[in-house]
Amino acid sequence: MDIARLLTFADIEQLNKIASTYECNVNPHSKRDLIQSLLFRIGDPTFPEREWSTISFAERRFLQLLYFDTRRHYSLEDLIGKGRIALRDLDGSPRALVAVSLRKGWLFPGTTARNRYLYHPARDLIARMLHSFLWNGSDQHEMITPNVYRSEESLLEKDLLLFLRSMQESTLPLSAEGAIHRHYQKSILQSMSVTEQLLQSPRFRFGFGSRYHLYPDRFSFIYEYALYKGYIQELAQKEVGLTSDGYTRSLAGEGGEDFELLSFWIRLYRGPIPHLSLILRWIDYASYQRWVPLHQLKKISEDWLDAYYYLSVEGLWEKIIEMLLHLGVIWWGESGEEAVICVSPSGHERITALCGKDSNHTNKN
Repeated sequence: MDIARLLTFADIEQLNKIASTYECNVNPHSKRDLIQSLLFRIGDPTFPEREWSTISFAERRFLQLLYFDTRRHYSLEDLIGKGRIALRDLDGSPRALVAVSLRKGWLFPGTTARNRYLYHPARDLIARMLHSFLWNGSDQHEMITPNVYRSEESLLEKDLLLFLRSMQESTLPLSAEGAIHRHYQKSILQSMSVTEQLLQSPRFRFGFGSRYHLYPDRFSFIYEYALYKGYIQELAQKEVGLTSDGYTRSLAGEGGEDFELLSFWIRLYRGPIPHLSLILRWIDYASYQRWVPLHQLKKISEDWLDAYYYLSVEGLWEKIIEMLLHLGVIWWGESGEEAVICVSPSGHERITALCGKDSNHTNKN
């Protein structure tokens, strides 16, 4: 609901609490005067930037959790769960975050449904604050047109089929470590639409699938997905080959697995990146139908990334962007010397469908 409508439905006690928070000098007994004063204060073009600069790290995260969950209302239990996520390891109370949100007009108590008291977010007010955060207080986003851009839409599924078809006639031998023998592996990698190099030396590689330590990133994902779908199986005699489902899939054409590929990737990567779904919502919000500098997106995503053993926040961010390009979710471009990205129409459709409702449900305990 928008803030004007929520203020209209609010009782005079809450209106006075919000007016006191924003230091409105107004008649506390007139609901009409309270609403007009609050709309004037909140409607000030400088309000979002000023407000964002004063809120805490936990409040900032709480606002993002509210906005990128597309439900129209929440129970108190929902909000306390979001409060725990927003606080992370910081001192504080989830209930205190809910109380602050009510005082600042980010949340409003609403109706009951099946004996549950529900709360409504002021989505337009929160959106203005997030917009200010994204564009550093500016109302306008400079239009960017890249000199060149790269798209890998449909190529991942195409290369999945290429991998399956490489086993139509015979199985592939595996090494003692469980990897496809390097000769065959090199041939497969070089024949793919997006080529990768063999892993040259042992290094820390874990957290992104059971075969991640054996193959480069993109092919590792293809191999892991094929195992997950039951298209391939590793045999006792150190071979990998097609299952009956895999053979049937290898005979079919492209199309139809884009949603499943992205869904599987989110599940596979959310161990090292627990808030991956919310990061995807941010990327979609910021860069669907417009080109956005990569550094701008990195800034807004850093609230939700933590170093993972051998990988820094920078390394995790690069891995996210690399795989989103491979999955066809984003296009990659260059404007001058600056890297820019844009979410593709199919990427927007998939993110909306897979990450829309309660982006952080996987992180609740």
